[in-house]
Amino acid sequence: MTHLFIDEQLNQVSVLDGERHRFNRRWEARVLALLLQAAQATQALSASSLQHALQQHGQLKPLNRMQLQRILTNIHSFLAALPGQPLRLASAPRKGTVGPWHMSYQSPVTFSVVGAAQTPTNYPRLLQTPCIDQLHATVTDLLISDGFAVHGSYRSAIEALQPIYARPITTEARCTVWLREAMWHKRLGHFDAARDLALRALAVQTPADPSLQAHASFFLQRIAYDEAPASAAATLWHTVTQLPPTLGTDWRTQAEWHNLRALVTRRKLLGLSTLGDGTDTPAALHTDALQHFDCAIYLGLWQRDWDRLQAYVANLAFHLQSVYGLAMEGAPSLQQVFRWHRLTLAYSDKLEAARDSAWEYIFLGNFWLDHHASLSAIEYHDPLAQEVDGSNPASETFYQQAIQRLKECGDVRQVAIGWTLYLRFAHTHMQGLAQRKAVSMVCGQMTELLRGQAQSVLHELQAEGYTAHWPWELRDALLGQTP
Repeated sequence: MTHLFIDEQLNQVSVLDGERHRFNRRWEARVLALLLQAAQATQALSASSLQHALQQHGQLKPLNRMQLQRILTNIHSFLAALPGQPLRLASAPRKGTVGPWHMSYQSPVTFSVVGAAQTPTNYPRLLQTPCIDQLHATVTDLLISDGFAVHGSYRSAIEALQPIYARPITTEARCTVWLREAMWHKRLGHFDAARDLALRALAVQTPADPSLQAHASFFLQRIAYDEAPASAAATLWHTVTQLPPTLGTDWRTQAEWHNLRALVTRRKLLGLSTLGDGTDTPAALHTDALQHFDCAIYLGLWQRDWDRLQAYVANLAFHLQSVYGLAMEGAPSLQQVFRWHRLTLAYSDKLEAARDSAWEYIFLGNFWLDHHASLSAIEYHDPLAQEVDGSNPASETFYQQAIQRLKECGDVRQVAIGWTLYLRFAHTHMQGLAQRKAVSMVCGQMTELLRGQAQSVLHELQAEGYTAHWPWELRDALLGQTP
């Protein structure tokens, strides 16, 4: 991938790991930046937009056609000299000096303008503004719809999507739901209905997800083939050509990036990170984390990667759990946190997802142990509310099952956390001989598990606060700490 560093002050552009090019006419670096910024928004650059932008930067009167031609010719020459020629400057026939102009990409190119103020990126999300209850309801309906669809119950899948349209969702989310519904109509043979929904998505602008309209256009071709394969094949042979390269983040990374960014934001909020200068407020960081989780969920829904989607929902539940009780605007209630934990567990029930992880045991176990008194009232009204694989955190079986699952699919640190939760349960909710036997057994298992492990594992457990729940004999054996 080519990356360009554009310096408007020095009127030059540098290629990452490449050469520096100095332009010889005023505004050439600025015009190159304008062209790339327009392309980033999937737009062409008009002559009026170009002239207005230059006037804002000090150009006293509009450039004439000859001046524009010289600038654009030099930019064209620079682009033609780039290794591999990843992009070129294009315009309509006989419009080279009047525009509009656009960038034609042969391979991905990214850029940054040196010294430019960083503006917030318009990431695709489900909701117009962060709201954990509206997001929960929307993700729940999508989960229910997908749960019906994987079993071929497409009519029920379509019906489950309908409440979403009444919520304050983004344009991108509305188009996503339209295309999801179109997919189920196509499976039922309702080609006119599927086509109408795809055309709706095609007719609106989706600036936060520019590729969405291209997908809607492709989906219309897929509908045409499925409706009449024999007659459509001849036309599609000429129209279904190689996909043009797009300027954007790699789809395999994008959702995971938002998920990781949300996790790091939570750490910063809780004061466990030294990143940043401390100017962000907890409420602002909380909102930022929710928006990144929203983005990750949006992208996960598109990919229908339910294991990862469940992980994003679980991480959002844990985020809410972590900030519960903080004195900040937007802090969740206990019931809101609990509902997100329940949604995490629903992916296993509806879609057989997340069998390769046991984080739901860790998250829910920690949450219950921290707030068991209040959660008992919820359990009284809904006995199945806290179950995982047939047990809940109020029983010893829950922790035994958690450790068994963690041994199958978790690393040493996760297994140690599972034993620590078991230890907390034994200390608080067991008595007498049963308690003493459980504590002794857990300490023996922990010593066997962690003795000889890298110090980094123990340091992580200590940094996370888990070692505070260990008896002093265990801390002395593994950490060298005495009371």
